[in-house]
Amino acid sequence: MSYETEYLNLCKKILVEGVYTEDRTGTGTYSIFGATTECDLSEGFPILTCKKINPVLPIGELLWMLSGNTDLPSLRRYQNKPEGSHTIWSDDFEKYRSTLISEDPVRYSTGKDFTEDLGAIYGRQLRKFHRGVEYWNDHEEIVHDQFTTLIDNIKAVKVDPNHPMGRRLICTFWNPYDHTVGDKVTCALPACHTDFQCIVCKGKLNLRFSMRSNDVFLGKPFNTVFYATLCHILAKLCGLEVGKLLYFGTDVHIYSNHIEQVNEILSRERVVEVPQLVLPEFETLDELLELTGKDFVVENYKPHGFVKAPQAS
Repeated sequence: MSYETEYLNLCKKILVEGVYTEDRTGTGTYSIFGATTECDLSEGFPILTCKKINPVLPIGELLWMLSGNTDLPSLRRYQNKPEGSHTIWSDDFEKYRSTLISEDPVRYSTGKDFTEDLGAIYGRQLRKFHRGVEYWNDHEEIVHDQFTTLIDNIKAVKVDPNHPMGRRLICTFWNPYDHTVGDKVTCALPACHTDFQCIVCKGKLNLRFSMRSNDVFLGKPFNTVFYATLCHILAKLCGLEVGKLLYFGTDVHIYSNHIEQVNEILSRERVVEVPQLVLPEFETLDELLELTGKDFVVENYKPHGFVKAPQAS
């Protein structure tokens, strides 16, 4: 079964079985508990054709997170957006900023020197995960770069399949403090995709990602492109082929104001062509992070048109 078929079947399941639930955005969702989808990346790139998706946006956001940056200007650069333009993170930033202003009006009220930083979100957790303070070293803060450690460990497992890290190739975006008590205080938004894990098997890299909460119409197609590209990137950096991409969702939902749009894509004829991702040239992580979303090309992509829907935030 193709990824797109699995995705559309999931949409149908939620429309039939979803329980109406109020949510933090005030929009309301039809939700199910638990869902999975799976695809083989060697057979094609899982970008929807039932509606058009601009791959520059999820791939640009991926590069932004891999860079460790958490500010809107660098996100715009990776997504090839104009300076000062609206982003998927802009509304959450404004809420975060309002909280910071109320906490420290002297520092934040003018906005002149405000860096549009979103705090302890994905990039910081991935590249500078706070792992404590060494009191014997003059109270030095200690951080851990999860992503470079992951790359090193994937390479080690490639050489030695019995390596102890073989089932520990995991990165987490979820921080038990920052993303609960610290919401809108230390970070603009708690991580929705909480972690991912890689498995190396027979020269292929397989990747599983998990989401605590997933907007199926807008979010899931975006997240799938994001993690499919990540698997391709890691495979290239580590000298492997791509394998399977597996998704686990917990609260899997369609927003109440997306029902019409979901029915629209369900009514569209299937596209036969299979898209393929073409990676740009890079050999190292540093070279990768000099690129932007536009440097990645999706060939043979012939989708139906865009379907607009409001983002709940």
